[in-house]
Amino acid sequence: MATLENRSRFRVTVRNREDLTREFPFNAPARVASHMAELRAQGFKPAVTQLEDTILVRVRQKGRAPQTFTLPSVETAEKLIRKIEEERGRGLYVDYARSHKVTVAQLMVRYLKEKVPKLKSADMLTYKLEAMLMDSGPHGKALVEEFKDWQKAHGRRVHPGSFQMRTTYGSLEWLHKPLPEVTTDDLNDFIEERLQDSEPATVDREVDIFSALFTFILDVWKYPLADSPIRGVQRPRYRNERNRRLADGEEERIFAGARAWDLERAVDATVEQLLASHPEVPEQYRSLSQKKRIEARLRKELRPVAQAQAQPGTMMQAFVAFQLMTAARRGETLGLTWAHVDLVKQTAFLPETKNGLARTLPLRAELVAMLDALPRHDERVFPMSVDKVRDAWAYILNHAHIEGLHIHDLRHEGISRVADTGQFNLVDLQAFSGHRDLRMLTRYAHLCASKMALRLDAAFATEGAHYTHKGRERLAEKANVTMAELVSNGDASTLSVNFIAATAMPTPPRSNVIAFPERRVRA
Repeated sequence: MATLENRSRFRVTVRNREDLTREFPFNAPARVASHMAELRAQGFKPAVTQLEDTILVRVRQKGRAPQTFTLPSVETAEKLIRKIEEERGRGLYVDYARSHKVTVAQLMVRYLKEKVPKLKSADMLTYKLEAMLMDSGPHGKALVEEFKDWQKAHGRRVHPGSFQMRTTYGSLEWLHKPLPEVTTDDLNDFIEERLQDSEPATVDREVDIFSALFTFILDVWKYPLADSPIRGVQRPRYRNERNRRLADGEEERIFAGARAWDLERAVDATVEQLLASHPEVPEQYRSLSQKKRIEARLRKELRPVAQAQAQPGTMMQAFVAFQLMTAARRGETLGLTWAHVDLVKQTAFLPETKNGLARTLPLRAELVAMLDALPRHDERVFPMSVDKVRDAWAYILNHAHIEGLHIHDLRHEGISRVADTGQFNLVDLQAFSGHRDLRMLTRYAHLCASKMALRLDAAFATEGAHYTHKGRERLAEKANVTMAELVSNGDASTLSVNFIAATAMPTPPRSNVIAFPERRVRA
């Protein structure tokens, strides 16, 4: 048995006088009557209505604890009651009251504690979820502080609490609604406001966060809902797929820039070595300003000497070549260790990749030679930070006078070059690139198809090379056989492949007629 009780506020209004509108709690009918009497005494004609945004639902069943929860509309309440009655008709008992006792914000904190630490992107996801809670209002800020105290108590790393370097999230007050009261409209309003300050791709990734959160709430924690609010959300549409390929001459200029970067780093290191042993460097400086002034002058004087003595390495050149020849992601390359590189077998093993699957990279002989020449002072093949790689790439592009080229474009270039050969299908490309979903490689299908067309032409080049005219086999013009080959008297050393293929008569098909022995006739 289920009952509905309207616990919405009473609203008293006067026609054409919005300033006289007042609202009263559902349990204060005496105050409503008193206010209306005052308005009538002043000559107004007030009207009273009860809103329908707070509907108390009580569900009772013999042998079960009663369920009590509040819903935002009569329609929603009736829909849930029908669902409960249908489930109980099948012998199911679902405690919907459990969902009404918790807010989305509280579940986000639980998600931060239980699920997020197990994810690869834990730091970034923690930052985003904390930022959303901070922007949802005072209750959200209090939840973040409680979460940080919990982290400290459990020995977890506490994320810095500074959020000045970001745009604030808007329309997040709904995070403090009870879980069943969150609607698709709440999420759509959030998306619409975020699109005013952020790119569609960024907003879509934020929607992915909410999608994963609600999926975990429903499937793992088993909070019952009539319907998931993420269903029906209008995701922003965008197309940010990059198809930037290297133009003629750009690869040479990029490697020239990489050589210049390697030289600059070698010169800088040599300058510091010369500076450390320079006689003009005092044992102790009087002030920090004196230290900066003296060392700046000495570095400038020592630079020509360092340029003559420096022995540049090939670190950045090898990094660029690795990106082009393996199509690895930047993070995969920077995380590669010497323990996972086998120069003899020409392989590099990646135990952890973006999609969570391990993968082995094939190393071409040219790349193996470049890796073999690198120093091994660190366990990583490329002991550089992300910021250092960004600085180096900016230097390379400036040196090469190239604009609009990202490091990730080298991955696209590497995959495209493999597809350009025409010797690999999409499944081969998937093994090479490490994409989990084959659909991600459909952008390279046209490269495989164009090369396949040439291979098909070569395979069927002799078809139609000869024809029959007046009972004689004749060569067609498309056979590409010269007169010199025709008069060569069959000298194999002077015959081309075209001649041999075109003049080779096809083997007649085997007959399926069975030859029976002739009938003997007696004399």
